[in-house]
Amino acid sequence: MATIRYYLRSDKHESGELQVRYRDGRNIDLKAMSGISVLTSTWNPKKSAFRSGADMELTIKPKKKMDALSDYLRQGMLDLRNDGSIPSVETLKELIDKFHGRA
Repeated sequence: MATIRYYLRSDKHESGELQVRYRDGRNIDLKAMSGISVLTSTWNPKKSAFRSGADMELTIKPKKKMDALSDYLRQGMLDLRNDGSIPSVETLKELIDKFHGRA
């Protein structure tokens, strides 16, 4: 089963965009910007998740977006593999754009 994790690339600013990493087995390891921004003060980089003491008002909307994007990516990549195609970074970026309504 594929795993999807989120990383904050920089904590130097007040907020930042999460990077998504999609891994499926040993051969597929893809990264792209997720289009989801979070406040750096609410993100725990060691756990790749929101801090346990973070204000729920600040984390609930991005968390729902992360969950929805993860489900969308899993299904999109599964459909792609069922069609006989190999997932790529371009495919990951296209799926993210479609999720956000940019494609």
